[in-house]
Amino acid sequence: MNEIDDLLGTARRLDAQVAADDAAYDAAAARYAEAQETAQSLELPRWTAFKALLSGGRRARREAAAAELELAATRLRDAHVRIDRTLSDRDGVRVQLERAYADRAEELAAAQRSRHEAWRAAGDPRAAQIDACDARIAAADQQLVELYEASVAVSAASEEVRLAETRLTSAKDWGTYDTFFGGGMISSAIKHDRIDDAKGAMARVSRALEHAHAELADVKLALANPALARTDDWRTFDIWFDNFWSDWATQSRIADSLDGVRRLRADLGRMAVKLTEVRTRVQEEKAAADAERAALLAEGA
Repeated sequence: MNEIDDLLGTARRLDAQVAADDAAYDAAAARYAEAQETAQSLELPRWTAFKALLSGGRRARREAAAAELELAATRLRDAHVRIDRTLSDRDGVRVQLERAYADRAEELAAAQRSRHEAWRAAGDPRAAQIDACDARIAAADQQLVELYEASVAVSAASEEVRLAETRLTSAKDWGTYDTFFGGGMISSAIKHDRIDDAKGAMARVSRALEHAHAELADVKLALANPALARTDDWRTFDIWFDNFWSDWATQSRIADSLDGVRRLRADLGRMAVKLTEVRTRVQEEKAAADAERAALLAEGA
């Protein structure tokens, strides 16, 4: 049991580190968004491009903004790497926890069989009571494993949703620039790259949600999955009709998806809280069975 307690302590510390890394990522993402906004604000319409060449001050500000944007992007990537590393460490500990629970369940089953045979042979009525406690403990252990698997799936889905939100926000920002601030072929290409990134992120969200739904079904819980706008037809529609109205339609679809992703992230957060509540209740039930079993065994000591 000490091994399990140690692993649980390590898992809790890593959970706290994931939360800290997540906050650091959000801060880096916010700084990147600010730098991106500043860089975009210094972009000039095509008809003033020549005049900009004569403006050394504005050119210097644009170069400084570009440097700040690159620095912010580097910090954002570093924050993402830190999150991935911490998540990997936490997943490793959770695998060890699962194995430790399995080993403990196997040991408990072996002890139960040996005791059952001895007490049954002696005709002691406490054998049935002990066996009932063992059954409750084994059921709680199995439920805790399933709750753990559901928590991991929900956590993974939350991470994919967070990344999708970042990608969609970037696509929306570039779409706004392309639509309202005279964006040309370059900005349109960048916008579509961001849309492709968002589409890939949302595909990963879909796969993560399928896994989360399956794991939650094992613990008789369900996740309300808000419909997310389709992105499959954005590129064809917007690339051939690059005007205000098609850009506006693309922005509307991005905004709808971004709203759905944010609602989904909130829903996953509520489910994580629910899983914690259920896990606490099961742990309390297991502790009660453990205490009853210990008391029964103490009577025969």
